[in-house]
Amino acid sequence: MTVLALLLAAGLPLTDISPRVVEAPEPGAKMVVVQAFVPAADRETVTDRATWAVLVEALKDGTSDFTEARLRAFGEQAGYPVEIAPGEGFVRLQVVQPAGGLDVARTLVVSLLQDARLSDEAVREAKGRLARPPSDPWAWVLSGPRPGVASVTAAEVRAAYGRSFRPEAVVVAIGGAIAPGEGVAAFKESLRAVPRVLPRKPRPRREAEEDWGSGVGVVELSGAGPVVGPAQWLAACALGAGKQGALHRVAREQLRLSYRQEAVLWPANSGVGGGFRLRLLVARAAPDSLLAVPDTLRRALLADVETWGEPELGRAKAVAVATLGRGYDLSPLALDSTRFARGGPIDRTAIAGLFALSQPGSDPAGLVEAMASVTLDQMKAAARESLRTAVPIVRPPRAR
Repeated sequence: MTVLALLLAAGLPLTDISPRVVEAPEPGAKMVVVQAFVPAADRETVTDRATWAVLVEALKDGTSDFTEARLRAFGEQAGYPVEIAPGEGFVRLQVVQPAGGLDVARTLVVSLLQDARLSDEAVREAKGRLARPPSDPWAWVLSGPRPGVASVTAAEVRAAYGRSFRPEAVVVAIGGAIAPGEGVAAFKESLRAVPRVLPRKPRPRREAEEDWGSGVGVVELSGAGPVVGPAQWLAACALGAGKQGALHRVAREQLRLSYRQEAVLWPANSGVGGGFRLRLLVARAAPDSLLAVPDTLRRALLADVETWGEPELGRAKAVAVATLGRGYDLSPLALDSTRFARGGPIDRTAIAGLFALSQPGSDPAGLVEAMASVTLDQMKAAARESLRTAVPIVRPPRAR
């Protein structure tokens, strides 16, 4: 019996609240794209985050109608696998089908949203996969400390699914080969009624622990607030995004702190602070002097901002427009904890959904239009404020 069926069997009164649906149609596209974003209902404690991590991983086992093998087969049909990817406080579900395949894509996404299997075996296997360290050390740098999942139970995972995967919480973005209004019509009535009463959150018997198990140390200047306005977006693009960005110029060429450094526009669902947070990341294998790096880096970046001129403003605008539109290989915009926006109908649809989730009331096209009138002084002021208020984070490499 599925999680939804168990809830309905309790005889609770029903409500039918539609999800938020946004569209990103592209005439001439050869594919239809559905991206669904589900925020975690519970994320206050490490145990909450551990349970959510297991839930996201266990979703890959499939649903009552679509096993993992069938989901994989549908992905192979389109040439793009079904993606179930964790973000900060949310999960992103992606289904891509050939043009004309909206009904198939909708059916797959709705099944994941309402009928996940989440069997005891699936939860056990998910915990086993999460216990293994990432093969790419940089993945650990991006995602941060990992919550221990050993004590998470299948009952907790199923309760988290019931509390979070609700129509009123879901954001769905449909793009590619669709006509305007087609995506909204397809999804507004797709998600079934659900109980008004949320499943009770299990009382925690213990608190999970977080583990920083990476052999790579990291120094981070993390934005104190969301990147919301056009000047802040341009400042973020000027600080990072490629070898011509300030972070590369200062951290690698001037201070020689690291071979790898990245500026990341990091999405979070609106309940986790919202918006896109700017993260300036510097990886260092050497544990010595890490504590002094944030202040050194901050001062050097502030000094670099004072050297910016019209060329830096023009480049920032070009990077921002490309990131939100046609695509940019060195885009700083993360779609979730696993990959970055690189362009094309798939990523543009994801960006539309992320804005609806993380920055309600704003949209990529409106932001791009507003960037045109931003002056150099406004961009520099936004960069100074971002750097001065950034929170320093230092994580030494794991002792060997």
